[in-house]
Amino acid sequence: MVWKGLNRPNHVDWFLRSIEANKKHTDLLFVAIQDIHNNNRCVDLGPVGDNIKFMCVDWTDYHAWHADYLCGAWGCDQEQFDAVLDEIVARSPQDIISSFYRIFRGPIFSRFFLSQTRYWGWCDADTIMGSFERTFPWDIAREMDLDVIQPSHTENGPEILVYLRGHLTVFKNDKKTQTKLLQYPIYKDIDSFLHGEIPMKETEEAQFGTWIFHNSTHLDFLTFDGLAGDVFYKTARIVPDPAIFASPQNPSALLDNSSSQSHYPEGQSTVAWSANPVADYSVHLQLGTYPNVLWFPKYNAVMYLTKYPGHDWRRFLYRKDGALREHVERFVGEEGGEAGREWLYAHWLHMKKQDWFKAIPGDALNTGAVLITKGVEDAAEVWADGKRLYHAWRKDAEHTPRNLEQNALGH
Repeated sequence: MVWKGLNRPNHVDWFLRSIEANKKHTDLLFVAIQDIHNNNRCVDLGPVGDNIKFMCVDWTDYHAWHADYLCGAWGCDQEQFDAVLDEIVARSPQDIISSFYRIFRGPIFSRFFLSQTRYWGWCDADTIMGSFERTFPWDIAREMDLDVIQPSHTENGPEILVYLRGHLTVFKNDKKTQTKLLQYPIYKDIDSFLHGEIPMKETEEAQFGTWIFHNSTHLDFLTFDGLAGDVFYKTARIVPDPAIFASPQNPSALLDNSSSQSHYPEGQSTVAWSANPVADYSVHLQLGTYPNVLWFPKYNAVMYLTKYPGHDWRRFLYRKDGALREHVERFVGEEGGEAGREWLYAHWLHMKKQDWFKAIPGDALNTGAVLITKGVEDAAEVWADGKRLYHAWRKDAEHTPRNLEQNALGH
């Protein structure tokens, strides 16, 4: 993760605690860039777990590490290295959200990794991670030997948008995958970089994804429904056991601290392929035809049509050895009904900007409390031991505080 600025909103604390709770499977490298307008200070994260490494770096080192990696791949001499570094520095003000080189972030910073890892990924701090043990497709990834693993969210309609999510994407950590990624048109050689087009602001979602999923056919990938959607109530717990649930109406499953463990025994992944799937069939990717709202140019939008729309299925899109298919399973662990659907992570893109959401303390979830949110930016509550500790909502949301309280209690 790359962080700019000194601000540490509440969701950063929740994110860090959720990474700590997943220490069996995840490490975090938190790269904070010094703020030149504030005495070259970096954000203060406070105490962090031993699976988190915090680095406060200056812009000189940050730019040089990128040039080191690219020139190491291209075989630059000193004059070429200087030209590449100058170009990286010149483009830096346009790279507002650190997207231009994101598909290389793992190898660029691998010298600082806390451990040897089979996979690396980028993530955003406006997320809370659930259980990587239960909700990451470990078995599928190992069996298929994939380059890219992309959590996605369920959609109502048949049009499924396929893109690299800026808030969480995972890559295989090996030279073969790195070599494939270095075939991206503007990074395939030094001339293409120095004289090619400058990437868009949200490069990973608007351009890298288009190339990986549609234009290139040599990267093997898997997408799976791992993101709790905004159409649901979302519940997030960090301790004693991280879990993200989503429910269309009753988010009460996590009010009992043992609920996820009773549904899912330790070590059992809910993201697996059964011997008798609902379907596994060939699909075709389309470019520039996605009919719904987009935040990047339509001509970059990759989509396919599923035969199984809606929220009743867990869908997997995969490409292996050139064959592109969709695999469909029923949700695992339905004993708890809709509230029993567990997800890899939740994302609060819009809600984090609301003052009433910002007012929830950063330590509110440290002792087993549960965060419940409704919709994209409608309401948020924190519950612990059957009591509501915090309650905030958008003033024009279509509910009253009493409605949300009744749903949270399961009435």
